[in-house]
Amino acid sequence: MMRAWNRPHEPILASTYQYAAQHLLYRADDVWPFIPPTKLAHHIKRLLPAPLHRGWESITRGRAETQEAEAINVAKFIAANGARLGFRTPDAEERTRALGIQEYVRSLRLSEYDTFNATGNAFDRDACYCRIFHPLREWAADHNTAPQHNFLHPAELMNAYNDLAQVAAKQPTFNPANQHTMESPFPRDLQQHLLQGHFGPCDHQPPHRAAPGGRADQ
Repeated sequence: MMRAWNRPHEPILASTYQYAAQHLLYRADDVWPFIPPTKLAHHIKRLLPAPLHRGWESITRGRAETQEAEAINVAKFIAANGARLGFRTPDAEERTRALGIQEYVRSLRLSEYDTFNATGNAFDRDACYCRIFHPLREWAADHNTAPQHNFLHPAELMNAYNDLAQVAAKQPTFNPANQHTMESPFPRDLQQHLLQGHFGPCDHQPPHRAAPGGRADQ
């Protein structure tokens, strides 16, 4: 994710690399679910005006920066027409959900443009690449060196989050009149599934109550 390329009063335009076929969302009640992933780019190209084909090829090959003007024209076309044709980039709210900050960003009451940019500021693809590159290289060289990580059960994560929320609510700068902690670190529609699901053995206490001033108390 990156920040929007457009000005605030213009339709949101994502970075050109995000318009590649593998990054788009597709309409489920259309032909798209039946098209193999390797053929998506070809089918999209058939729906683009001929003058945009060169720019689409640059996006598809990951070389949009070498033909930036043409790639931007493709991005503008998809932003304006893609949803009608059955494919589009994720919108601002879908981006916040992907990062797990949907409820928090909603509470800020940002415009769609500012919400889009907030997710761009919160995600750095180069940082993610650097974070996973060396472990993957070591794993490829010797499978025995793959790092092992014991992930916490969702209920344990919930308790850790609630403890942190209580600490935040006790800070001198915290004003419950216009500030609050999120009720949960999980999306609302997934929380019950996560807390009641079976994720292997886990000796944990049931989630305890959120901090005073949190959404659960409002």
